[in-house]
Amino acid sequence: MIIKDIEGNEYPVVKIGEQYWLTENLRVSTYRDGSPISSYDYAKYETYEMQKAYGHFYAYNAMSATSKALLPPAGCRVPTRTQFEQLFNHAGGFSNAAIQLKGTNIYPDDHPRWNTGAIVGSNPFLFDAYKTGMLMSSVYVEPLESMVHESYENICYFWTDSTRRRFLASLFVVYNRYIQIFSNDVISTSQYAGSGAFMPIRCIITDTSLIEGEEEIEPVDTLADTDPLFFGAGF
Repeated sequence: MIIKDIEGNEYPVVKIGEQYWLTENLRVSTYRDGSPISSYDYAKYETYEMQKAYGHFYAYNAMSATSKALLPPAGCRVPTRTQFEQLFNHAGGFSNAAIQLKGTNIYPDDHPRWNTGAIVGSNPFLFDAYKTGMLMSSVYVEPLESMVHESYENICYFWTDSTRRRFLASLFVVYNRYIQIFSNDVISTSQYAGSGAFMPIRCIITDTSLIEGEEEIEPVDTLADTDPLFFGAGF
């Protein structure tokens, strides 16, 4: 099935366990209420092909409580850390999930892809995680296209909706947690980013009425009969 955002961009959907995930990163530049996202709050590749391959990169400011509620298509949301953990748990736990969720393209394949040196994913769940890199506004002096160079970090990043507050300079500062899937199949969910970070968003469907009566994309669930899964490194 297909989910559309307010601009008409289409995203395939796949069921993994009991969750429904979009298989491409969000690439919308308009909030769901019709207001434009500030040009300071997201960055995008110049060509449609690259935008579709890697999505837009959203700034920390776009992850405020009000803004991030209006970013995803109707019936979807920015996933929480717990929802990502459920995904990793179903895909084999932290010792196996990365290779199960990573896309199979690697340089010099077409985009999206991982850089040379990455462990090739098997992707049985059709989640299609690929290297994205992270932008920091303090060093955002080159076009976004520079992030696909072979020299750029070989890591997939996703924002989450999970936050924590830290006491800093007499103020409580809110940080958003993000997910990392490394090229060597290590997964981390314990990192936080504040002002200056730009990362992609991979949405999850929360309104299951959207998919009722639709033909689902059924992945090859190679782990359906495994023992109960466990949580490992990164917690």
